[in-house]
Amino acid sequence: MDTQFTTAAHVLGYLAWRDAEGATWVSSEELGHSINTHSVVVRRVLSKLRASGLIETRRGAGGGSRLARPARKIHLGDAFDAVAEPGASLISFPPEPDVGVCPIGPHIEAVLKEVVAESEARFRRNLEQTTIAEFSKRVVHRVNCQE
Repeated sequence: MDTQFTTAAHVLGYLAWRDAEGATWVSSEELGHSINTHSVVVRRVLSKLRASGLIETRRGAGGGSRLARPARKIHLGDAFDAVAEPGASLISFPPEPDVGVCPIGPHIEAVLKEVVAESEARFRRNLEQTTIAEFSKRVVHRVNCQE
């Protein structure tokens, strides 16, 4: 897994915060500055978030992005689904070993895949239970505690 999920979570949390502050549209340049990455990288993720119906975008002067629905109705799981490759695992496995080389190797991998699948299911449930509103609130709380 690359950084697209963390970028998507950052974008959604930032848009929720800016919405609470009264902003309507947030530019990809502002988002890129916040994430410390180029706006082109941000726009790739924005495209996926838009295609998933999580954000709206508007071109031109005064344009940008905003949440498509209230932050309390968007979950981190939605962000993950928007950017993750279908059926992708969080853990990569090497090509299956030759059974003649190690008779136990294929069984270790099979059991490890089961354990990883169970862990990923828990991970997904956690993401699906965390709203962008809650996520953004937790971030703002940390900011306020450091001031």
